Amino acid sequence: MGDGDPSSPAESLFKESYYQLMKTALREDGILCCQGECQWLHLDLIKEMRQFCKSLFPVVEYAYCTIPTYPSGQIGFMLCSKNPSTNFREPVQALSQERVDQMNLKYYNSEIHRAAFVLPEFARKELTRARKDLILKMLADLLDGAEVSRRDTTAFSDSEDLPESKLEGEPSELEQLSQITQRDRKAPCKNFFWKTFTAC
Repeated sequence: MGDGDPSSPAESLFKESYYQLMKTALREDGILCCQGECQWLHLDLIKEMRQFCKSLFPVVEYAYCTIPTYPSGQIGFMLCSKNPSTNFREPVQALSQERVDQMNLKYYNSEIHRAAFVLPEFARKELTRARKDLILKMLADLLDGAEVSRRDTTAFSDSEDLPESKLEGEPSELEQLSQITQRDRKAPCKNFFWKTFTAC
């Protein structure tokens, strides 16, 4: 999907609200590919887009290709999938050289597909740093939520005013999460939170 230019009237097409609308329109195994701008010119925008995409989709990748008519000669793609098992980095159908010749392809082949996801070091480091920042933010939000829950509990003047779940000694959300074993965290591999914090 071509989205125009982020500094044009099409600016809203590079916002989280637009990606949220597209997510709603997708089937459960749906994917989307949108213009992701150029790593040489818009790296800050790419970082921002990648961060909010990761809050919406379990699988997010950035890739690029060479386009002589585009400023700097490159353009990127933001790829998102609602299916956690999606692997954008591998071609769905690997083409043999014979097949490439038969189709008279002038640019695409399986090697080019894989190479599209290999970023220059400066871009890789920036996007990796952005991912770490996102993880830290999620942790901070989780801990803030646990602290708010603790304060809400102590705000009651006596136990008679506590909700039934609190009277029964129900563990806090953070305590429940800490009791989940590493194996259980990895098993479903469909929950974005655990997919972010554990290697599947």
